Amino acid sequence: MRKGISVLLALLLGMALFCGCTEEGDKPAKPSGYDPSEVDSSIVASANEKGVKYVEDALGEESYLYRLKGSELGIMPDTGENVSSKIQSALDQLSADYKGGLLYLEKGVYKLGSQINLPKNTGIVGDWIAPEGENADKMTQGTVFDVMFGAGNDSSDKADAAIVTEGNNMIKGLTIGYSNQNVSNPRPYPFTIANSAITGFYVENVTLVNSYRGILLDDQNVYTLKNIYMTALFEGVRIHYNYDIPELYNVNVSYKYWANAGALFGAPSENLVRERTRQATAFLFGRIDWLYLDTTFAEGYEKAYYYYRNTSLNADTREANGQYMYMNCADCKYGLYVDTTSAIGNIY
Repeated sequence: MRKGISVLLALLLGMALFCGCTEEGDKPAKPSGYDPSEVDSSIVASANEKGVKYVEDALGEESYLYRLKGSELGIMPDTGENVSSKIQSALDQLSADYKGGLLYLEKGVYKLGSQINLPKNTGIVGDWIAPEGENADKMTQGTVFDVMFGAGNDSSDKADAAIVTEGNNMIKGLTIGYSNQNVSNPRPYPFTIANSAITGFYVENVTLVNSYRGILLDDQNVYTLKNIYMTALFEGVRIHYNYDIPELYNVNVSYKYWANAGALFGAPSENLVRERTRQATAFLFGRIDWLYLDTTFAEGYEKAYYYYRNTSLNADTREANGQYMYMNCADCKYGLYVDTTSAIGNIY
């Protein structure tokens, strides 16, 4: 009997190994979790009963269970009007009436004339087209925010960011840019995205076309950045003060994204953008309690990864420690620029 079981296990293992191999050049199968057709219909039905709806994005690459839809609330893209107050009203409704949920904004350009605050347990999701790969030239054809305020405000305070999260929030599937930015004479802006709460921050599938300051994480734990692409003219991702395992997966900071963004954001030549970013910093690490970083890339910056001491803290540890895998850079003056680092250590 034991021999029979062993033979059966060997056969099953052999089949698994055979089926798991692909010929060189074959693309691996897309995980079923990313295929909207694979979503369990019972889950969708149950969600619908609770007032939550199901949608696929513009390219059918992702799916969402959302509670409110922008177009059903009069939040229309491509009108040229400032829709910030309408978006804020929808987010406030999610918080007040449902204690949270997602606002889905369909593809198109939404003009933002004032700050967006995400109340606790709320999020914004949209139709995203990655700025790399076969659809890169369509990167501004998904859900796009055009930030029309903040020019000349040289503030690094999280309270002044274009989008501020207040706890347990999601931002997913957005392309965000500044149509009034000028590569020859860049105007300072506050951060595009920042947190104001200690916990809960999830940003995925987001492109920042031409931010002056990109994403700020300050006095926060339990957050994830995943599939982020940005051109930042002064600083890209700053982790100023963190504790308890932040996670970054596939975060890319390069001069090329703005250069490939097309007419909507007045795409300059790559050389002009690079002239500016070669004076900027891609990643900045202050006081960090064990950062987990997996696959990052900086291209065309003065400093790719800058470690500094957070002197604003009254704490024993004011430097960064963490684990870093596939930490890459190209065409940068400095790969690692270290003012100081934590005695706890960093693993590369």
